Amino acid sequence: MKQSETRNTFVFPAIFYQRPQYIAVTFPNFPGCVTQTKDNDKPNFQKAFELAKEALALHLILMQDDGDEIPQPTPIDKLDPDEVNGGAITLVEVVLPYYRMKFDSIYERKSVTIPKWLNEYAKEKEINFSKILTDGLIETLGLSKKTH
Repeated sequence: MKQSETRNTFVFPAIFYQRPQYIAVTFPNFPGCVTQTKDNDKPNFQKAFELAKEALALHLILMQDDGDEIPQPTPIDKLDPDEVNGGAITLVEVVLPYYRMKFDSIYERKSVTIPKWLNEYAKEKEINFSKILTDGLIETLGLSKKTH
């Protein structure tokens, strides 16, 4: 995929390897994209899945930013059994705007127009307009933590 065709949502197969003290995750489409839970932690699939999503998202963001072509996901039935080697295949979906927001700390100033009475009342209540707008956009765009 070329930079001009930037997509926001991707789904790629991942292979989860459970070990006695951690869970490792690899992505067949991206040999350098790997992650694992901490050594000596009790293996936790939920944590491994969250780390896998972050690793995949960061990898894809860097590819997009560099203008690299993002491959089509390998169909699960086409994965090399030797590469799977006892691991569990799982599809991992990422919504890149959420992770860009999470990884980036650059903010843009926006001007908004609201009724004067609402502005005065919100200032009286010490409302953080930036936080309210950011939270509202995240919810409206479906980028809440529940959907990333």
